[in-house]
Amino acid sequence: MIRKTALLIGFTILSIFNPVHADPSKEILYLMNEPVSMLDWTLFEIEQRFSDLCIPEDSYNCSMNAMYSFSTNEIVIYRNIYIRQEDNIETLKQSCKDAIDWIKLFQTKTTYREDISHHFWQSQDSPNIDDISQQLYESTRIYLHIHIRDENTIRPVMTCSARLSDDTVFFSDRQNNSDLEDQPNKQSTTGKWDVAEDILNGNIKQERKNEVNYIIPWCSSNSGRKEVLLRDNTLCDCVTDTHAVEFDFAENWTEAVGQALHFARMTAKKPGIVLILRSKDDKKYMDRLNQEIEQYNLPIEVWSIQEY
Repeated sequence: MIRKTALLIGFTILSIFNPVHADPSKEILYLMNEPVSMLDWTLFEIEQRFSDLCIPEDSYNCSMNAMYSFSTNEIVIYRNIYIRQEDNIETLKQSCKDAIDWIKLFQTKTTYREDISHHFWQSQDSPNIDDISQQLYESTRIYLHIHIRDENTIRPVMTCSARLSDDTVFFSDRQNNSDLEDQPNKQSTTGKWDVAEDILNGNIKQERKNEVNYIIPWCSSNSGRKEVLLRDNTLCDCVTDTHAVEFDFAENWTEAVGQALHFARMTAKKPGIVLILRSKDDKKYMDRLNQEIEQYNLPIEVWSIQEY
């Protein structure tokens, strides 16, 4: 009788303390089976390198992001810098140059070689590591945004851009959407320009201005807050009670997916996309977006604004 009682108590204890098991969702299974490339790892290492150098007291200036531009075959390192008061043009330009030099100090051919190398082995079919690191070094572009930040507002004042392998720095006055007098002639550069050049010549700034024309009324009608600064210094176009929403023109639908998922993670809200269709032909981008969401069961809600 005592033995049976002990066994019953033992089984009861085991049933109480046995850990609960739940099968992973489709989204988690997708992430579990999705491989990470060496390029993904390199971009992560770049961001981590500068995150480790961050000064906690200067957290607003700690945001450093790295991405690959498919349109130009370049790695882009970009950073937002926030200041408390406006300086003269020469001081701002010097701040840009100093920030670029600081990035170049820690992102070099040597660090690229470390980022892309397996620590203990290398496939015989792999290209020469030194050749890869050299190519990455030469095809990396830095661009910085300087903003004036107070308690309630953020105002952009200057953008500067430079290649990692080149000493030439390009400047643009972001308030007046104009190039500064001593900006080098861009015809002297080689290769295609990526998003950094577009910001410098005003294209993206103008497109962003056009996006705001849609953000303000849509966000207001949905009781949201527009252009919310998140803790990683990124700006979410609109945050409602339920969604973190990215606005983009139809041809940029692929970028909108990543932005929406990122903003959702940073705000603990559902991801949303408002796609702006400027012609009937843009409907193909809406179809592609919805197919991608359905294919991978992404939890993104989509709205559209038709301008035709």
